[in-house]
Amino acid sequence: QGFEIAGFVWWQGHKDGGEQGSGSASISATNYETNLVNLIDSLRNYYANRYPQNMSADAPFVVATCGFGGGLTWSTGSSADTIWKAQMAVSDPTLYPAYEGNVASVDTRAYWRDASVSPGSAGFHYNLNAETYLLTGDATGRAMVGLLQNTSVSDYDNWASLYPGVDLSDPNADLTGNGWSNNASRLFGLDPTAGDMNPYASLLEPSTRTFSYTRRSSALTGATYQIWTSTDLVDWIQDDTAAQVAGTPNELGVETVTVSLSDGVEGGRLFVRVRVIE
Repeated sequence: QGFEIAGFVWWQGHKDGGEQGSGSASISATNYETNLVNLIDSLRNYYANRYPQNMSADAPFVVATCGFGGGLTWSTGSSADTIWKAQMAVSDPTLYPAYEGNVASVDTRAYWRDASVSPGSAGFHYNLNAETYLLTGDATGRAMVGLLQNTSVSDYDNWASLYPGVDLSDPNADLTGNGWSNNASRLFGLDPTAGDMNPYASLLEPSTRTFSYTRRSSALTGATYQIWTSTDLVDWIQDDTAAQVAGTPNELGVETVTVSLSDGVEGGRLFVRVRVIE
């Protein structure tokens, strides 16, 4: 019958220290990005040379990240954090232009399920949770199809897959009729099946000039979030120097952002709003 090597999928990292959420990164974690690039190139070169009629020299390569604990327990610079960043980096065309359109990264952190809702407690086996493996397989499959068809799998599709059984096929539709489009729910980290939604985690505190809001991690959406202020709800001015500090994303990729308005924004009454630019 013959055969074709259409592409490769890689989901690994635990043995490089990827489950550890604290402490300094291990040597293998520090070298992970370089080693992963070498792996991609070596596998492609080996099989393309061995089976030149059965595989393209730049066959698609999909990397699924480590997702232990949903990433919630990782500290910056730990082995888990370092490996995750390396796995995401290889699909960044600004870092690896030769991989543009033929390497994709799938962030699996949102597919983690705690031991309390799983049949096991072996974290390095994702608590033996079938849903984790199903969602990861679906996401990597979609990414592979996108590369094979020379199209990219959007973050919207990845987000929609987090709500199985719910029709989120149209990003402009309003699933619950609450005034929020499905895409807006994604961008602000809201549950599209909920009726009453509010992305503001805390309101503006006059004394500290701070407030907070939720959003789907900008690392996933690639969106830009702007802060605007007004004293009359009519004229709005962008506070382009407002500080935005994002917290650690949860298992659904939602992060809470604390905003500190710049000192130049004054007014007896002050209103704020967040605009998102895709």
